[in-house]
Amino acid sequence: MLPLVDYLIETLGYYPVFAMVGAFGLWVIWFIWPKAGDAVESINTDEYLRLSENPHVLIDVRTPDEYTEGHAPRAVNIPLDQIRSSNRDELAAAIGGKTVVCICATGRRSAVAARRLAKLGYKKIHNFSDGMNAWSAARLPEKTNPQGEKQWHIS
Repeated sequence: MLPLVDYLIETLGYYPVFAMVGAFGLWVIWFIWPKAGDAVESINTDEYLRLSENPHVLIDVRTPDEYTEGHAPRAVNIPLDQIRSSNRDELAAAIGGKTVVCICATGRRSAVAARRLAKLGYKKIHNFSDGMNAWSAARLPEKTNPQGEKQWHIS
């Protein structure tokens, strides 16, 4: 073992040394470890309507078929499975330095997408926690893509 650890064990005994090591580990995990999820803020429909007055990118992370059935007018379709580090350049082109709002049907997939974007280094990220279901229920404008119309997404 390390000389300092040996000295502490001889002087204090095993349990206090293990307690100190455990406390230090918990301190590192709690205060020092980077928390990518902290960069993500969940917002509801009303908060989104206020935020939408500022420049932002609304990313619809549902599948292309779900997106075609109905989406927010300014939404860009980037399915959840395409939000990954191997698509970093395409994501940067789509997002730039703008605030990002992720949306899906219920808020679950968009929360995952928002955390992934945070881990990729994006700072201003919001999860539209109400999802498109609440968007539709609030009778906010929706756009549908007729069959054959191309929607943008990373390939």
